[in-house]
Amino acid sequence: MRETYKEKLVSFILKRSLLVVIVMMILLALSVLGMMKMGREYSHRIWFKQGDVYLQEFDEFQAVYGNDENIVIAYKNQKGILDDQSLAKIKKIENILWETPNVVRVDSLMNNSIITGANDEVNISPFEEVAKQNVLISSRKKILSSHPELQNYLINKDYNTTLIYARFRPIEKAVIEYNKSLNHLHPKLKEIKLDSSEVIHVGGTVPLNISFSNTTNSDMRKVLPLVILSILVLIYFSFKSFYVLLLIMFEIGFTIIYSLGFAGWIGINFSMILSMVPCIIAAVALADSVHIFGSYKYNMVEGDYPKVALKKALKDNIRPTLLTTFSTAFGFIGLSASELKPIHDLGIVAGFGVIAAWFTSYFLVAPLLNLKAVELEKTKLFSFVVSMDWVKKNATSILTLAIFLLSFGGYFAFKNEVNSNIIKYFSKDSEIRMANEFLLKNIGGYSGVQIVLDSGSQDGIKDPIWIQNSAELIDKISKLPYVVKVSSIHTSLEKIHNVLGESGGNRFPKKREQIAQELLLFQLSQPVGKDIHYWLDRNYQTIRVDVLWNVDTSKKSVEAINELRALINSSQVKGKVTGKAALITGLDQYILTTFVKSIFISLIFVLIFMSFSFKSLKMGLLTLIPNICPPLIGLGFLTLLGGNIDVGVILIVSVCLGISVDDTIYFFSYLFKYKKRYPNLTIDEQLKKVLNHSSRSLTLTTFILAISFGLFIVADFTPNRNFGVVTSIVLLGAYFFDLFVIPAFLSKISHLGSK
Repeated sequence: MRETYKEKLVSFILKRSLLVVIVMMILLALSVLGMMKMGREYSHRIWFKQGDVYLQEFDEFQAVYGNDENIVIAYKNQKGILDDQSLAKIKKIENILWETPNVVRVDSLMNNSIITGANDEVNISPFEEVAKQNVLISSRKKILSSHPELQNYLINKDYNTTLIYARFRPIEKAVIEYNKSLNHLHPKLKEIKLDSSEVIHVGGTVPLNISFSNTTNSDMRKVLPLVILSILVLIYFSFKSFYVLLLIMFEIGFTIIYSLGFAGWIGINFSMILSMVPCIIAAVALADSVHIFGSYKYNMVEGDYPKVALKKALKDNIRPTLLTTFSTAFGFIGLSASELKPIHDLGIVAGFGVIAAWFTSYFLVAPLLNLKAVELEKTKLFSFVVSMDWVKKNATSILTLAIFLLSFGGYFAFKNEVNSNIIKYFSKDSEIRMANEFLLKNIGGYSGVQIVLDSGSQDGIKDPIWIQNSAELIDKISKLPYVVKVSSIHTSLEKIHNVLGESGGNRFPKKREQIAQELLLFQLSQPVGKDIHYWLDRNYQTIRVDVLWNVDTSKKSVEAINELRALINSSQVKGKVTGKAALITGLDQYILTTFVKSIFISLIFVLIFMSFSFKSLKMGLLTLIPNICPPLIGLGFLTLLGGNIDVGVILIVSVCLGISVDDTIYFFSYLFKYKKRYPNLTIDEQLKKVLNHSSRSLTLTTFILAISFGLFIVADFTPNRNFGVVTSIVLLGAYFFDLFVIPAFLSKISHLGSK
C-alpha cells in the first residue's frame, strides 16, 4: 500500500530523531545571533512606516525647528515662588537641565526675557536680572502681571508653580540617550532640599517614552514568568510527567527564540507591541504540543506501547495541526497589511512563530520523546469530557444563552469607539502620571500641538499685513475652549513695538523695515542658548506657534486638530498643524482601518480555508460562528470595563481569532473524519465521538490559556491588563461555542447534518 505524506513524514522523524534534533539546535544558535541584532524602539516613529505622509510632515517640522522631545519640570511652593530662596531653586533646576546630556535649550522663568521701557528706551533682560533689581515680591508680581504671555506657560496665576522646559537635540537611539539624560537628572534634583510646602515633578515626552519602555519591560518581567509557571504547573498535573513538562518548556522556549531571532535577522526591532510575541507564541506552541501529548496518552490508555502510541499521535494530529497552523499564521500575517508599523511587525513575527511552533512540536518535541519514550499514567486523560447526551438534552438552553451573550456583546461592542488616554494607561502612583496630572491641575495643560504659519516667501514674516493676519489667527486659536496657552514670537514683537511708543494704536509696525529692526533687537537681547530661531526659520518665511491644551484623549485630540486646521484654512494665512500630538490624527485612523481590516481578512481567510479544507461552503460558514461571536462578546466586556478600541484591542482580536480558529479546526477536523469513517451513524453519534476524543485536550488548552492570559490582571500597564482579561473571556467564549453551541445547533438541525 502506498505511503501517505503523513506516514512518510512521521517515519522520517522517528527514524532520524537525533539528526532532526541537531538541526533544530543549529537553528537555535542562528536565532540567538538574530536576537542579538535586535534594537529597541519606543519613540513615536515605531508607529509609522517609512514614507508615511503624517511622519513626513512631522519630519519637515523637525528639520526646521528641531526636536520636539522635552522634559518639563514643575516646581511648586505653596507659599509662593517669587522669594529669593525659591528663585534660587528655580535657577538651580535650570542649571541642572543645561548640564543634562542631549539638552540644547532650556526655557525657564529665570531666563525668560522681560521687556520694559518707554519711548525710545527698550530694556530686554532675563527675569533673573529684573528680580535682583526689584527685591520686593509685590514688585516682582507686578512685573510678571504685565507679561500675561507667561501665565499658564512658565508660571501659574497664583504665582506658586513654575515650569522649566528642556528641549532635546535630535536623537537616533532615543531610549539609550533618554535614559542617560534622566539618570543624570534625577540624582541632581534629589540634591535640592525641599521643605514640606515644596514639590518637584518631572514630566514631558522624554519621561513618557522611558515610562512606556520601563513599564512594558516591568510587566513582561512580572507577568511572563507567572504565565509560564501557570502553564507548567497545569501541564504537570495533567500528564504527571516531568519529562513531558521539560519537553513543553523546550518547545515554548525554542519557538520564542526562533521567532525573535527571525525578527532580528530581517531588521525588526523590539518594541512595546512586539513584547507581546512571547505570550502569543507560548499559547500557540502549547496548543500544538498538548494535542500531541493528549493523543499520545489517549493511545496509551487504549493499550498501545509508547512508541506505537507516539506514531499514532503524530499521524492523527498532522492534518488538524497543519490546518490550524496555516490558518492562524495567515491570520497574523494579514496584520502586515496594517499601516501601523508595530502591528505590521507583530503580524510577520507572530505568523512566523506560529509556523515555527508546529515545526518545533514535530521536529524537536516528537524526536526527543521518541529518543526517550515515557510511559504516562494509564488513567483517563483529564477527568472532564463534554457529554453529547447532556448537550442534546440542554440544546435549547445552550442556544438561548448563546443568543443572549451575542446580543449583549453586540450591543456594548458597537457602543465602543477608537479612543485612548495615554497617561491613564499608567498606574495612579506612577511618577509620569502624577507629574502630568499635577501639570493639568496647576497649569491647566501638559501637552499640545505646534502650528507652522507660512508667509509664502523668504522674509515674508516681515510683511506688516501678514504679521497682522497671523496675529489675528492666533487670537482666534487662543479663544478656543480647550486651549490653555498659545505662545509665539508675536507677543514679544507687540510688546517691543508698544514700549517704543510708536504703536499709534497698531499692534505691529506698518513698515517692513521697522519689523525687521524690532526682530533684530529681540534677537540680540536673547540670553546664551535661547536662539530666536526656535520661533522662526532662518529664511524668515515661517513662524512656529506652540499651543498648550487640556485635551486628554485621542478622540478629543483629533477633533481639536481638525478644528484648528479648519480655522487655519478659513483664515488669510497658510499653515499646518504638526508636532507629535498631531500624529494622533493619523494613528487613530490607522487603528480603525487596521481593526476592520484585520477582522475582515482573518474571517474571509477562515471561510475560504475551511470551505476548501472540508470541501463544503456550508461547513465553512458554520465555522465562522465560533470565530465571530466570542470576539464580539469580548468587545462588549471591554466596553463595560471602560476600555476603548486601541492597539491593544487589535491584538486581542488577532490573538483570539488565531486561537479560537485552532479550536474550531480541531473540532471540525474530527467531525469531518468521523463523518467519512462512520457515514451510517447519526449526527448525534458522530458528535459524541468527536467530543469524547477532542474535548479533553481542548478543555485543557482553553483553561490553561485563559488562566495564563488572565494573569495579566497584575500588569501595571492598562492595555496589557485589558489584553489579558478580555483575551481570557474570548477564549472561554470560543470554548463554549465550539464544544457546546455548535453541537447543540447541529443536533437541532440534524436532518440538515445528515444530508
